[in-house]
Amino acid sequence: RALLYACRTGCDFSGANLNGQSLRGVALTGVDLSGADLRGADLSDSKLSGVDLSGAHLEGARFNGASITGCDLSGVDLSKVDLSNARMSGDKLTPNSMR
Repeated sequence: RALLYACRTGCDFSGANLNGQSLRGVALTGVDLSGADLRGADLSDSKLSGVDLSGAHLEGARFNGASITGCDLSGVDLSKVDLSNARMSGDKLTPNSMR
């Protein structure tokens, strides 16, 4: 978790296990979180820009009030993700992401 806060731009955390971590308010730009395990993670009030979340496991993750811009969410099931008051724009989604 500390590494993610320390490296906010362009880092590779693909496949990382961040299950249940509190990442509230983190600002990430161009970070690779593809295939990462973010189940139950709290990313409320975070700012994600150009983040690769393709294939990430987000079941039970919380993005309350987050800003999610230009992120790759392909292959992600968002049906069990809390996006309350989240602002999403320019994100890449695949059909059935919001089942």
